Amino acid sequence: LAASIGRDLGVHGLAYLGVLLLFVGVFGLVAFAFADVAPAMRPVAELAAAAVPFAAAALLHRSGADVVARALETVGGLLIPVMLLTSMVDGYPLPPDPTGTDLVVASTAGVLVVAALYCWRVARRPASGLRFAVAPTLWFAAGTATLGLGRAVPTGEGVAVPTAAQA
Repeated sequence: LAASIGRDLGVHGLAYLGVLLLFVGVFGLVAFAFADVAPAMRPVAELAAAAVPFAAAALLHRSGADVVARALETVGGLLIPVMLLTSMVDGYPLPPDPTGTDLVVASTAGVLVVAALYCWRVARRPASGLRFAVAPTLWFAAGTATLGLGRAVPTGEGVAVPTAAQA
């Protein structure tokens, strides 16, 4: 029994470590290296970063690894708002990159829609890992709503640098 519990804890620990490393890797790509990605490939990277955790979660759900699948759903839920904002400032014409007040309105509205979709999904499936992403998504919406607070509305990578007024 003790050996079985030890193996189970080891497998789950490695799975959670993998989920954490996936999140850190994608977030690091977006925060630090996204400018180095060719502009034509940025939408592909954004879609892949948002879709891969959900595809992996679906695969894990089918195989019975529900706990890790929910963790991947949470990671995907945390990445979607980041990818949405990234797609609005990536310098590629699809979707169009709003600037100034339009960026604040579009990004805030988009993130609020994402939060509402998460709430809808969680209402239909309460065990979903997205339930852990609702509050951070709403906090992210507050951050996008205050992009121009205490400064001019930033462009490009400048959106990733919060101001003291935003805090």
